[in-house]
Amino acid sequence: MHTDLTLEELAALIRKHPETVRRLARMGQLPGAYKIGGRWMIAEENARRLRHLPDKGNADA
Repeated sequence: MHTDLTLEELAALIRKHPETVRRLARMGQLPGAYKIGGRWMIAEENARRLRHLPDKGNADA
């Protein structure tokens, strides 16, 4: 079954601060992330591929 995650759920999954994940989405660095009704979403299968996001100068604070 196809499931989509919010960026907050993705942040918890990959252990990053939600604002860091939101910033990456806005910069186009989260493959498969999209907005629906003003809320960022990402397909679960894409989220699984993102478990090891590099920290290219993005602070988790």
